Amino acid sequence: VGNLLLIALASIYLLPLVWLLSISVRVQSDVFKSLLIPGSFEPSNYPNAWDKFGLDILFLNSVLVTVGTVAIGVTLSVAAAYGFARYRTRWSEVLYVVILVGLMVPPAAIIIPFFLGMLTLGLYDSLVAVIVGETSFVLAFGILVFRGYIDHIPHELLDAARVDGATEWTTFRRIVVPLLRPPLATVSIFFAISTWNGDRKSTRL
Repeated sequence: VGNLLLIALASIYLLPLVWLLSISVRVQSDVFKSLLIPGSFEPSNYPNAWDKFGLDILFLNSVLVTVGTVAIGVTLSVAAAYGFARYRTRWSEVLYVVILVGLMVPPAAIIIPFFLGMLTLGLYDSLVAVIVGETSFVLAFGILVFRGYIDHIPHELLDAARVDGATEWTTFRRIVVPLLRPPLATVSIFFAISTWNGDRKSTRL
């Protein structure tokens, strides 16, 4: 019974997607004639829409912005989280709280100063500006997640690596990062989905 209920619930969520796929292959006059079964079949709608709306540039922009945001965001958040977890001082804790406050600030509240900053730096209407913006919006979440995991890594393990002659960089790269595979996957997926769903500029490369 439980499985049947879950299947019924999944069907409700999948119905809009099936309907979307159904109307995407119809001629314009047949869009609202039936719910799921199309009365016409026009697969050429896809290449026509691709060419008409310039989806090649938009898709490439989305890929570049998403990959850039995930790569830079994950790298910076892991490094920052390691620093906050390993080197605790009064000022580092204050800075950490200030960064977390960014989770409560809506992007619309800082869009004007961000725009003016990118304009001053000569990055207006460029993918670099979009990557910088997307990274700044997701960075606080990544730091929060990674620091929580790093705090649970036994300090004795890291101290043992130092006793064996490992440098700080070696300890971070060979011990900490491999232990962060679960949050790395989680944060990367979150960054990718969040960035991909964001608005994209049609900037031509």
